Amino acid sequence: MAKTVGITLCGGGVRGLSQIGVLHILEKAGISPDYVSGSSIGAIIGAFYADGFSPEEILEISKQSTMIKIFTPSLKFQGISNLNYLESLLKKHLRAGTFEELKKKFFVAATNLNTGKLDIFNTGELTKPVMASSAVPLIFEPQQINGYKYVDASILNNMPVEPVRPHVDILIGVYVHSHDAMQDPEKFSTWREVFDRAVSLSLWEKSKHQLEQCDFVIQPKKSAHHGLFNKKDDEALFKIGAEETEKHIPEILKALNHG
Repeated sequence: MAKTVGITLCGGGVRGLSQIGVLHILEKAGISPDYVSGSSIGAIIGAFYADGFSPEEILEISKQSTMIKIFTPSLKFQGISNLNYLESLLKKHLRAGTFEELKKKFFVAATNLNTGKLDIFNTGELTKPVMASSAVPLIFEPQQINGYKYVDASILNNMPVEPVRPHVDILIGVYVHSHDAMQDPEKFSTWREVFDRAVSLSLWEKSKHQLEQCDFVIQPKKSAHHGLFNKKDDEALFKIGAEETEKHIPEILKALNHG
């Protein structure tokens, strides 16, 4: 009997684009997860993947879209930018309008500011939960769904493995940050470097429990060389994710074929 595979895609700003390369190598090896969950950028990539887009098609959409356009000045004071560009991007390309129309089972996590808890979306309208999952506080406006205001899932859970774990035999987690020690005395000389490092360390502490629930963790650490919100280099990030995933293919295939 074939084993069911799930994958959880994490948040990570621009560096999260390396997860497209992860999906590319998995698909190339014949490993096509049936269940997908995502947080922030992982929710955006996951939505396209669950909608039947190939990793190559997702990469092409990413290359054609300009991340800077997402940072449209907001007229409100709750966030610096709104997510109008992301909304138009999703509505332009996604074929599915609801979770039910997707080709794969898909779960999106978002932080509920009103209740202080993590909410998981897997039914109904698709675009708004994906936007909510990506709404980084102070940078993007909170998104309102059913009377509640939501922000980036990574505040509470950067790797939402919980909704997928009960449904699959093998769970693959993707984690794009690095918490390795850095000895370079020139490091952290800018506010951006300090911010990136602080976020990475915080996410590591919050993600340990989720990582332990995965059967395989693919961690393209070189993604951390790219800032969270720096201008993206799609091809380089795609390659980083692909190269790291290649190392895990033999053991994942062995687990799939065993028994």
